[in-house]
Amino acid sequence: MPKVIPNKIYKYRSYTEIHFKIITKQELYFARPSEFSDLQDCKYRINRDAVKNETNRRKTYARLFKIDDLFDPIINEHIESNPITDELIDKIEEARQIENDKYLGIFSASESYSNRYLWNVFAANHTGFCVGIDYSQISQGIGLNGSIKYSDTGLPETKVYNYEESEFIEYLYNSLMTLKDELSQEREYRLSKIIINDLDRFHKIPKCSISEIFLGKNMADDKKKELIKLIKENLSSTKIFSIIEKDGDLEGIRV
Repeated sequence: MPKVIPNKIYKYRSYTEIHFKIITKQELYFARPSEFSDLQDCKYRINRDAVKNETNRRKTYARLFKIDDLFDPIINEHIESNPITDELIDKIEEARQIENDKYLGIFSASESYSNRYLWNVFAANHTGFCVGIDYSQISQGIGLNGSIKYSDTGLPETKVYNYEESEFIEYLYNSLMTLKDELSQEREYRLSKIIINDLDRFHKIPKCSISEIFLGKNMADDKKKELIKLIKENLSSTKIFSIIEKDGDLEGIRV
């Protein structure tokens, strides 16, 4: 099935000065994997039973050394001299997590501007705002991207402890793009990029890509006026909406 790319993605923000940068500087922040609030999110996991299994290890060494015989003396020697312990796996997981933090940046958004859960949690109980971004205008320079897959059978684990390009890339994608089923209400869409230095985490986007901004239904009137002024000064063509309750749903009305 082809990957469905949304026309717009939505970022929920609380009413704080640091979050105004998306308006004043048109910047998206690509976070380190370890910065997500859910400690299991983007966690590097090794399937311990799989990597400890001797047959699997022999197959790994056979691929690595291009040997057909699983009981070749070279493989036997590596099996004996490289025991796989929980302590070793702990160290490998920790090292991979540090590398991912250094070289990966992730931007999380939603495919909806009317998500009550996100308004509550990430827009401070509807007192913040939500930014609608045209995806097609920001896709250049973005690496892995896609809708989050929600799993009720556990989060992904890799069955190789050494880098093997095809398996590693597939696992990396799955680990970044899979969350627990209990979070499915977020309808999350993620973008990722390779980070060379920390300045790369601040990703500049065109002004025209910020097509709409929604003001929370509980935002105070004086703050609404301040934010509308800020938007008009920095994003003159961006449409502004206020969120209201209508027939049990959240809806935006043009300001």
